[in-house]
Amino acid sequence: MSATTQTTSDLIQGALLNINAYSPGQVISATISGVCLQVLNDLLDSLSNDKAYIFTQAENIIAWTPGKYQYSIGNPVGGTFAGYLTSGSPVITGVTVPSNLLAGGTLSDVQAGIPSGATILSFSGGANAVAITFTGGPTGTSATLNAIWAGATGLYLISFSDGEVRSANFTHNNTAVTWTPALTGTPTTSATVNINTVTMSANATQTLTSADTVTYTVPGDIAIDRPLRIRNSFTRVTTSAAAGLDYWFDCEVSFERYKEIGYKTVPGPWPYEAAYLPSFPYGSLRIYPNPTIAGQVYLYTDQILTNFSSLTQAVNLPQGYARSLKKLLGLELCPMFGKTPSPELKQQCKEAKDLLKNNNIEPIVTLRYDSDLIYSRHTDAGWITHGGFV
Repeated sequence: MSATTQTTSDLIQGALLNINAYSPGQVISATISGVCLQVLNDLLDSLSNDKAYIFTQAENIIAWTPGKYQYSIGNPVGGTFAGYLTSGSPVITGVTVPSNLLAGGTLSDVQAGIPSGATILSFSGGANAVAITFTGGPTGTSATLNAIWAGATGLYLISFSDGEVRSANFTHNNTAVTWTPALTGTPTTSATVNINTVTMSANATQTLTSADTVTYTVPGDIAIDRPLRIRNSFTRVTTSAAAGLDYWFDCEVSFERYKEIGYKTVPGPWPYEAAYLPSFPYGSLRIYPNPTIAGQVYLYTDQILTNFSSLTQAVNLPQGYARSLKKLLGLELCPMFGKTPSPELKQQCKEAKDLLKNNNIEPIVTLRYDSDLIYSRHTDAGWITHGGFV
């Protein structure tokens, strides 16, 4: 943030310094730090609603679905599932697949085994208990099956008789099985295989032989964070006759105005107006007319300030936001610590916030008009190409 990258803990310490609830070098308990982090995230949620406080807008590139004029927007958390990771592999094994799991959802875990931004590419579910036997007691990192593996080639989870579990490589119509790390016990020749998996868009960064809790999101038609507001956007159309033509559509149409349209399925090549209903957890975008072309859409939404997940998370935002967040957070924390905010803190909060809002304010849109409305063709020599009949 500003010229120096800080951490969430730095913001909290700065806020507590502003209300005389912290001394440099003092150790803040984990309980107090956790509560302060929650208050900070609540503050960020609230500030995201202040359009002038937000320093930018987000550009989301999607595509219209021909014949579809209603879109759900959002990517809320759908729940968790347990699974096992193998370093260098995108496959999560030993999964009990939740009923609402969808491809495109984002995955995360607290052990950092899943790279940031990883999404679900595919998953398999259904019957998951497959009995297998080996030609001898399995040891080390490999064994031989008593019968060929009739299933698909892939990475699956073996549960050995002594309680150890390993993600193992099976090959179709083959009896060889390998896994890592090596077994530590002496299991019998029998085992079971869980064939349910989730395939990610990135490789796991570590091997976890104990169940990892994975959080997943359930994406809507447009899998972005539910926007608070959509700004005017455009559809980019590329055909054999023209490349990269942009046709803007008005997103300032109220939902009440949209409901006045009598026949909402009127077809058109691309929409020229849109209405957004910020329902929760999915927003609803309605467009008119109903597009017949899968045009590329540049959808601009107000940036949402991302919540912090830990006290050590790096914080890097534009100039001025470090001071503003420390001052505003200090004001929020005053009641919790039995402090009365000083007049100086109130003034500094207002000054820090106003400086950002004044910098982020958008210029008033100027009046636009078609130049042909005031342009005379009487002296335009171009009439020789069209005879003046235009």
